[in-house]
Amino acid sequence: MIVASINPNDGTIHLLSIPRDTKVAIPGRKGYDKITHAFAYGGPSLAVQTVEEFLQIPINYYLVADWQGFIQVVDILGGVDLYVEQNMRYS
Repeated sequence: MIVASINPNDGTIHLLSIPRDTKVAIPGRKGYDKITHAFAYGGPSLAVQTVEEFLQIPINYYLVADWQGFIQVVDILGGVDLYVEQNMRYS
């Protein structure tokens, strides 16, 4: 999960990556669990509520992307070039 804060006045963007194994209290569940489980238990709405309570900030908008969606966004932004110094041919 990544929380983005966008300042429309100066165009700055700040990103906070929340590690998937971060233990949090998930509303409606007992004890603590991994933050990624909030999405599995209750979809985007429970994930948003969990992040809001964990970080004590409002989440006004959210985006859900699967792996293919992520790949498409990277491609739209110009892709990622990888340079490998040696051929990787193995027998």
